[in-house]
Amino acid sequence: MSQSFVDYCQTNSFSKFICDYLNSHVLKDLYGSYPNIKNIQEHAPSILNSYNQEKRMVLVEELYKQHQHLTPSKKTREHLKWLERKNTVTITTGHQLCLMLGPLYTLYKIVSILKLCNILNESSDSIRYVPIFWMASEDHDFEEISFFEYQGIKFKWEKETQGFTGELDLSGLKMVLDLFQSQLGESVNARHLNKIIEKAYQAHQNLSDATRFLLHELFGKYGLIILDANNRNLKKLFIPQMKQELFEGECKRGVDNTIQKVKEIYDSKHKPQVNPRDINLFYKGKNSRHRIIKQKSVFQLVDLDNAWTENEILDELATNPEKFSPNVLTRCLYQQVILPNVTYIGGAAEVAYWLQLIDYFKNQNMVFPKLVLRNSALLITDKQSKKLHQFKLGDSDLFLHRNILINKHIRAISNIDLSLEELKKQLENQFSFLNELVMQTDKSFHGAVQAQKKKQLKGIKKLEKRLLKAQRRKLESHVKRLTLLHEELFPGELLQERKVNFSQFFLLYGFEFIDQLMDSFDPLGKKWTILRLNSLSMAKNHLN
Repeated sequence: MSQSFVDYCQTNSFSKFICDYLNSHVLKDLYGSYPNIKNIQEHAPSILNSYNQEKRMVLVEELYKQHQHLTPSKKTREHLKWLERKNTVTITTGHQLCLMLGPLYTLYKIVSILKLCNILNESSDSIRYVPIFWMASEDHDFEEISFFEYQGIKFKWEKETQGFTGELDLSGLKMVLDLFQSQLGESVNARHLNKIIEKAYQAHQNLSDATRFLLHELFGKYGLIILDANNRNLKKLFIPQMKQELFEGECKRGVDNTIQKVKEIYDSKHKPQVNPRDINLFYKGKNSRHRIIKQKSVFQLVDLDNAWTENEILDELATNPEKFSPNVLTRCLYQQVILPNVTYIGGAAEVAYWLQLIDYFKNQNMVFPKLVLRNSALLITDKQSKKLHQFKLGDSDLFLHRNILINKHIRAISNIDLSLEELKKQLENQFSFLNELVMQTDKSFHGAVQAQKKKQLKGIKKLEKRLLKAQRRKLESHVKRLTLLHEELFPGELLQERKVNFSQFFLLYGFEFIDQLMDSFDPLGKKWTILRLNSLSMAKNHLN
């Protein structure tokens, strides 16, 4: 295994807002410095001071219940015991319950929190850090989680549903997974993966339980704790904040205030990642989830006839807190209420909407966690690495748009200079001389000179494109080979991590695939990891 790195902001994969957050420009005045080991450790005591033992005991009890059917690993049991103590904080990430964990970046989130916990625990004796994966089991967008891709093939679970995805029964899924498993072959790693899939999706009743099992099989040895917060006892802890949201709309007030500050201090045209509603809560119906709205003094559900007076909805909240569900913004507060969370690690969109919550948290007297951008990676096999070496491409070249990359390569390998930049410079000089001459004789000719200059430059640019196109035809084999290689690394010209499922690499490298991610990731490094995977597991896999 070998790795190299490209600065996140040189990959053209992140917004200016996120790049400025990473590099602590003017956004530092709003959010402070980007997290590092020192300021995370300094932040931990404030989290501990704000988190009471009653919440801790409720949390730990529910986590033990949720892990009792998993046969937790030694490391997970150790982390659960740590969490009982007053000196333990959490580092959290979360994601939707995507079928087969969805694209690779779900794994990257998890490895990021595991690695950061390891680093912090190695450098601290007084405070312990444990990794939490927050299952977004109350999400209702089934379409987003119903498929995954393997070797360019899309495997999709067809099902009619509108309720919480975590509560979905697994009917109709076996046929999809049988078809997928038929593509895996008979290697050792294929047999391992097939066994995990069968135990996850055939031996469990709902998507939450299946996903928890799959996550534990992959990450249990590293001590990952998996939390499903769709839970009555945990929701009870959040009743005061939900009551305030229903009657006072604190989330919208706080988020709007933060957004306004960003526009004033940073960019007047800044567009928020998520716009808050008047009430940022849902209500769980039968196999459905509905937004709560308030009309005068009556609370209603969008698309349902349910209605409550103010006293009635208070009774409903006290009696059935599990039926109330936070949306994407209030979920962040819910997370912080029930967890002693010092750091949240998420993707760029998550970091952006978390940053909108500064004033909301402040108004709720909640300590805001440090926000870290998850690791990103480009995985390259031995075979692909050898091809890249032949093309003599730099790491940053890989993130160029495909057409630009190919043109750059064609120019590099051509035995003639396809650039007409020197000719353009000569033309610029000639027209500068002509323009000076016109200004000394008849200024009315200035427009005509500029028009002619524009026409000539346009003609040269057009000729340059035609020369490049002709050379591409001449070097067609190079173009085809580079196109195929780039398609392997950036399928559909999208980031690999947003398209490819982990199974594609597990099949080659087995559990060592995750070991290599753990070895290579630097969760605070602010750089894209280009990981050239070794072939050790692959060789063992085929020998067995």
